[in-house]
Amino acid sequence: MILDLEQMVRMPYTGIATTERLIRSDRDLVKRFLRAMLKGVLTMRASKDAAVDALMKAEPTGDRAEFARDYDDLMPTMTADGTAPESLIREDLQVRAQLMNIPPAKLPPSEQIYDYAPLKEVEAELKASGWKPTP
Repeated sequence: MILDLEQMVRMPYTGIATTERLIRSDRDLVKRFLRAMLKGVLTMRASKDAAVDALMKAEPTGDRAEFARDYDDLMPTMTADGTAPESLIREDLQVRAQLMNIPPAKLPPSEQIYDYAPLKEVEAELKASGWKPTP
């Protein structure tokens, strides 16, 4: 292997987007969605077999071995709490700004773009409840 771009080029490539208006007007809906998503991610992290089983249920004609390989490729890229590190966010914003001809000095603070507050609330609530993933 000459270069492993997966390790060299780090960019957030998935995420959840909504409007500030929805977060303000229906925070409960946002948190219910995040809670379900987080439970799924934590269950996936806790059990490769459960994750592959869910994929096979969703795609019965899929190849179980291929799903297992995909799982192995994905896991090192996932953060424990579903957030992206600040350094990675800044790099991503700089690349996007450059593509749109926005001067770096005009970039807003990352917290104006990435709002992890509802996710952090859900994480705290799950932890306080004692919820644990079950395969």
